[in-house]
Amino acid sequence: MEVEGTPLNDFNTSREDGNLDTLQQSGSTPLKILRTYSRWSPMEEGVTLAWNDLSVYANVKEKSSKSYKRIITEVTGAIRSGSLVALMGASGSGKSTLMAALAYRSAGGVLVEGDILINGRPVGDYMRHISGFMHQEDIFIGSLTVWEHMSIMARMKLDRRINDRERRFKICDILKQLGLSQCMNTRIGVNGDSKVLSGGEKKRLAFATELLTDPPLLFCDEPTTGLDAYSAQKIVTMMNMMSAAGKTILCTIHQPSSEIFAMFSQVILLADGKIAFMGSTANAVQFFDKLGCRCPNNYNPADFFIRTLAVSPGFEDSSRQTIKTICNQFTVSDYAKEVDVVVQYEFHMGRASEHSSFIVRTNFKDIFFWTKLYWLTYRSFIDILRNPAVQSLRILQKIAIAIMVGLCYLGTDALTQNGIQSVQGTLFLLVTENTFTPMYSVLAAFPEDLPLFLREYRSGLYPAGLFYISKNLAMVIAVIIINIYVYKTLVRPRVGSNHQPFG
Repeated sequence: MEVEGTPLNDFNTSREDGNLDTLQQSGSTPLKILRTYSRWSPMEEGVTLAWNDLSVYANVKEKSSKSYKRIITEVTGAIRSGSLVALMGASGSGKSTLMAALAYRSAGGVLVEGDILINGRPVGDYMRHISGFMHQEDIFIGSLTVWEHMSIMARMKLDRRINDRERRFKICDILKQLGLSQCMNTRIGVNGDSKVLSGGEKKRLAFATELLTDPPLLFCDEPTTGLDAYSAQKIVTMMNMMSAAGKTILCTIHQPSSEIFAMFSQVILLADGKIAFMGSTANAVQFFDKLGCRCPNNYNPADFFIRTLAVSPGFEDSSRQTIKTICNQFTVSDYAKEVDVVVQYEFHMGRASEHSSFIVRTNFKDIFFWTKLYWLTYRSFIDILRNPAVQSLRILQKIAIAIMVGLCYLGTDALTQNGIQSVQGTLFLLVTENTFTPMYSVLAAFPEDLPLFLREYRSGLYPAGLFYISKNLAMVIAVIIINIYVYKTLVRPRVGSNHQPFG
């Protein structure tokens, strides 16, 4: 069966025959240079991800004390450059936790122990520049359109020397490949809105956002969840093409079809926080067959693996014993030894090139501080203006207060002593209203934006202070526009201060 773009058989043939060089030469991605001891540059060499004795603990709050629950237990593995790897397991097996730890994006309160290497070098803040992370939950500013979102993200992420024509071409090309060209001018929206993107379109938009920087390492947390069969196959086909060009892609995937599962070059099976298998999809079937767990003919291997490694209700003890046996057998198998060879090689490269030059992004110019501030402020200001419910309530609130203040001091003669005191009272009320109300509104505004801020901050898009300044600037601009019009129209004529210099 062929899917749009490149036949599936061509992918399998190219991987089996080792014709990766031909694929790279025919595409737009340049050939990867060979790794050396004297230089470390994953953007040009490709990325090999390795980890050894990795354990992840989550903070559990109890009544009297804090404790940690172990989610991932001393796992070891490696993913070579040019691989498309499926991280699979039953619900609660720790897939998302493991991937977040490997991507250097673990949430607060999570403790990670063990070694994680990128081309032999321990992971660090540079992961924000060389990797992309597609989250399971889609978080956007719903008032923006698809084109506005992609344009702002492109200006924030791409080299500042890229001109508008190249930027627009890149955005259009990505949206066209993901089937989002017809909804460029559609608002993203939030749940419950009408005439907005569907759940599948939002998932594809999240994937498109990560493709802007063309990262050599890409993590995708359930990219096909909520998509129809065609859209899911289209995304996995794109990932297959990217891996054939030298990218390293790891994604958790839940119940893939047999056609989608066949596109992955490797599979990592996780069960109860331990690795039950790591290797090619064909070897996975053979491994389980040798253990007496035979996959039936014409049965989806992905469903078979998940069913075998799941803890069945009412049979918890026997299920965990089966999982333990499978994990122990994999530990002493030849497949595990092959993984250990790659891991040891990566550690050797890391020790040998410990003092080598450190190059993350060559010939890249980040945008200026004030440019980021401008686009963040612009995005927040657009969101404020396009939220009619909130703005209508604010305007009605200002009108009501302005009318009450104006009626309290109606007919005041500002040229008398009593009139001066009345004008001072009016100014006091206006200053109080425009000082305390915005202060309390912040208590509701920032918690709403916190999930989006944490996601973009952890990806290295901007510093925390810049986001805070931009939100305040956007709110101040909106407040000034509303207040000047409302109070000048309703309050000033009623308190007799039309001709006063301080009115």
